[in-house]
Parts: sequence; C-alpha cells; structure tokens
Amino acid sequence: MTRASLQAIIDGLPLSPMEPTSIIYDLMNELSQIVAQKKKLEAQEEELKATLIEAMRNEGLESISLDEGKAHIQKRAEKDYGEEIRELEIALKERKNLADDMGDFTVLSQKASIVFSLPKS
Repeated sequence: MTRASLQAIIDGLPLSPMEPTSIIYDLMNELSQIVAQKKKLEAQEEELKATLIEAMRNEGLESISLDEGKAHIQKRAEKDYGEEIRELEIALKERKNLADDMGDFTVLSQKASIVFSLPKS
C-alpha cells in the first residue's frame, strides 16, 4: 500500500473517539516492526563503528574513502568549563523550568508527532 493510498484512507476516517480501525492496527504493526529493526540496526552500527575504528587505527588510517562510502575518525573532547559555568547552566535550567511552570513563554510553532514505544518484554 502506498503512502498516498494510506493518507487517502486516513483522511476519510472520522475524528471522533472510537475503536481503532484495521488501518490503525496495520500501521501500528508496521511501525512496531520498523522500530524493533531500527534498534537492532543501531546496536549493530555501534559495534561495527567500534570495530572499524580499531581496524583503521591498526592500519594507521585516520580516514578512508571507498565506493561504499567515506569514514574518518573524529575525536570529541569532553570539556569542563569550571564551577562558575556549571552553576550558570544549573541556574538557567531552573529558570527555564520556572518559566514553563508559570506559562512565561511564547509558543513559536507546534507540530504533531507520534510518541511510540515497543511493549515491554
């Protein structure tokens, strides 16, 4: 089923609360499969990246370019800006939380999204 045909079906659904239609079950099923696959692939990706870093270092390479893609070892520094900056960050976070609680903010835009989680196993 194409996205256009799914959207046409969804557009025709009533907006009142009711028992989910079979299209909803189908979409949820497909989404759950994709999310499960994504988690497995992300774990595999991290393992492969770690192995690739080790292999590249063993061969003295910092970067490589092949038909399959390009890779380079990127170093990221963990930084400590000192106590004063940490205190300012904490104060800012507390102030933003207070502003949220008090409604002291302006909503610039909103977009709808699905928050999806796999069932606990």
